[in-house]
Amino acid sequence: MGGFYVFRVLLACAALFSLGYANIVDAGTIPSLYGRDAYVLKGKTASVTAIFNITLSSPSNQTITVNYATANDTATAGVNYTAASGILSIPPNTRTATVSVTVFGNNTPGVDKQFFLDLSSPVNATLGTSRLTGHISDSTTSIAFSDPLNIQRYWFQSGDFVGTNLYPATGANRDMRLADFDMDGKLDLIIPASHSYDSHVWLFKGNGDGSFREPVSFSSTYNVQGPNSLAIGDLNNDGYPDYVVANGGILVTDGSVHISLNGGSPFFVVGGVGGFTTTAKVLGNYPTGVALADLDNDGDLDIAVSCNRQSGASSTAKVILLLNNGDETFADPIELDTGSSGAYGIAAADFRNLGWNDLIVTLENENKVLVFYNMRTAGSASFSAGTRYSVGSYPTGVAVGDLDGISIRI
Repeated sequence: MGGFYVFRVLLACAALFSLGYANIVDAGTIPSLYGRDAYVLKGKTASVTAIFNITLSSPSNQTITVNYATANDTATAGVNYTAASGILSIPPNTRTATVSVTVFGNNTPGVDKQFFLDLSSPVNATLGTSRLTGHISDSTTSIAFSDPLNIQRYWFQSGDFVGTNLYPATGANRDMRLADFDMDGKLDLIIPASHSYDSHVWLFKGNGDGSFREPVSFSSTYNVQGPNSLAIGDLNNDGYPDYVVANGGILVTDGSVHISLNGGSPFFVVGGVGGFTTTAKVLGNYPTGVALADLDNDGDLDIAVSCNRQSGASSTAKVILLLNNGDETFADPIELDTGSSGAYGIAAADFRNLGWNDLIVTLENENKVLVFYNMRTAGSASFSAGTRYSVGSYPTGVAVGDLDGISIRI
């Protein structure tokens, strides 16, 4: 049996009594080297250090060595970081060592970048990890938003926000999101925009320097007033971000969601429909918000839509669930009654830390939020009748996060 052992040796003679210790490592056990990625926040002027932790799977009574060398990815040696290479040595009976890489600071807005640390040629050990990633987070994070005339980008520089117009407004822009839709390492911008009965989703390819290419337009019209909100997630678990748009309807039968699956093929062509496959789900209500989360614990993202009561309708506002079948289709809608006339923002999180996502929705007309607690029914999405909590006046949006460090799962 391989492993690490300690034994005691008792020596005795007429004039000597002594007690000694020795370590034995089974010659058949060769430890493996594992490493962890390094994460740093780029300084505005001063350099920072990315530290890679290298760990042995078990102790050894021999010296362990391994070669290391940095390699470019989206970060460039000499521009973003200092190239490093050498031999890392781990002394006997020691399990950890570190490799440090200097990351340059500057006051120029940019995007997150990364580089690699490659491990090779281990001595007295095997490689459990051969490539690690150094993640450089840009400290001058940008903000994108829209007013009635322009889509704008602002970034923090020299103690203040500065900005510029990116593109003329595409309509009544009610939401916007950032995601790397073509997986090129650069964030793209997606905006649902309403022009009465001519509504579209606009997709801007990011150039990685804060600018964007001409947008690609995807129709969002389904006899609707226009898209109200948008959510992004990998609905079919293929590694590419998909998106869902909640479309508000003029008539009680109009409201729908558009589920757009990203096929991964090139789609940033002006006027083209690209690699997205879109399916419309008519909900018969007025969708106002949409959230993606695994509601039935089957490993797939499901869709939750907050829906206002239609003008003149007698029914109350609903939360409508579309459970993911796991085959790029969705089950028939499940309705949760809010008992209110208006439901707007919606989000999902495991508020009770039980391993199941709950739902929270804003009730603008009541100045409250309503939480639907997950009943944790295996194989289905079953929720409580909802618990109301008073908040400020006219709540329309909601965001969830671990603000006090107690921890919730999101």
